[in-house]
Amino acid sequence: KSETEAESLRKTLDQYRSAIKAGDRTGNATAIIKLISAAHAIPVKEIKGQSRVKIVANARHHAMYEVYRLCQHLSLPRIGEIFGGRDHTTVLHAVRRWPEKAASLGIDCEPIKETSA
Repeated sequence: KSETEAESLRKTLDQYRSAIKAGDRTGNATAIIKLISAAHAIPVKEIKGQSRVKIVANARHHAMYEVYRLCQHLSLPRIGEIFGGRDHTTVLHAVRRWPEKAASLGIDCEPIKETSA
């Protein structure tokens, strides 16, 4: 089952990443959340909700990671607002933890390119 889920996630994210690479680097948080929702088979309402069930939290962390990575115009506090009014430190935790979780689930995780100021 996990291979099928990982393959589904990979295909869905590859499509979105291709669109982003083709031009606009600002991304659309709503579109990303919907894609992650579909790929994980978790409703958007649950991803933005308060559930701490592991599969929901994994989908939420994945969505937060992708929104942070692809929507470079959004601040951590703004991303937290989008995800049901969460604190910016919750978003930061998800962004830092997702690569490890993704690896354990067999999901490709593109690294975040650090920008130097």
